[in-house]
Amino acid sequence: DEELLDVYLDEPWPPSRVKEALQCRVGPGFRLIDVQEVGQHQPSLQAAVRWSDYLVGLPPERGPAEVAAAVAAFLSRETLPWEHVRETKTRRYDIRALVGDLQAEPAKAAGSKALRMRLRADGQGMGRPDQVVAALGLGEPTAVHRLRLILALDSPVRLAWRKTGRFRD
Repeated sequence: DEELLDVYLDEPWPPSRVKEALQCRVGPGFRLIDVQEVGQHQPSLQAAVRWSDYLVGLPPERGPAEVAAAVAAFLSRETLPWEHVRETKTRRYDIRALVGDLQAEPAKAAGSKALRMRLRADGQGMGRPDQVVAALGLGEPTAVHRLRLILALDSPVRLAWRKTGRFRD
């Protein structure tokens, strides 16, 4: 869920018109949530992403007390050095610095457990849900569902651009 889409137009349209035009063109199972104009020389939307929220399923053999203890131990640490090996490359980083929030909660499926995570997704690092679950010592995730992307606050340049009335509804 929560993907971003950059759209470039040959002529200026108000956001409401763009939303109306795109809504009928998104595929089955997709829903257009919002449309906002952005200055043409602004960074891409993807460059504005700062955090991603996830709901991550855990193996059913992990009990609530074990999950709660692992989350509490993780959050109590200021740093947690971590290594991720991919093919022939080893990447070393502080995995704790990539986690903004972490909460244990029951999943919707009967008897299963889940974690809610807010992970960094910017130029300083990209948190991966599977790596956080591994750092917690809870095995492999059974499901990973991105719930939301959180963008950087509007820049003063973008706010000034909008204030000039560039695209008004």
